[in-house]
Amino acid sequence: MRRAKKFPHPDFEMWQAPRACTSSGGLASVPDLVDAVVAADEARRLSMPHVVHLVDRASGLPSVFGPFGDPLAASVFADRFVADLADELPSGFVVTVAPLEPPE
Repeated sequence: MRRAKKFPHPDFEMWQAPRACTSSGGLASVPDLVDAVVAADEARRLSMPHVVHLVDRASGLPSVFGPFGDPLAASVFADRFVADLADELPSGFVVTVAPLEPPE
C-alpha cells in the first residue's frame, strides 16, 4: 500500500498565496489558494523536459522520443514526424506530448 504524501507538498514553497483579502479582512479563500497551487504546478511542468509518446493505430506499438527541452520543441518534433510518415502509415498515430517527471 502506498503511503500518503506529507503536507505540505515539496513544491508548496514555490508559490505564494495571493494577497487578496476577503471583505472581512481575512486571508485568501480556499478556491484562490487551490488556483494558486494549480498554476504553480502547471508553470513547473512547462519548464520540465518533455517526451513524445506515439502509438501506431494499426499495430498498437508504442514509441517514445525525447527528451526535448520544452513542450514546444516536443510538439514541433511530433508534428514533423507524423507528417513525414503520413504517406507510409495511413492509419495514423495517437500522439501525446508529456512532461518527463522525475521519480518520486
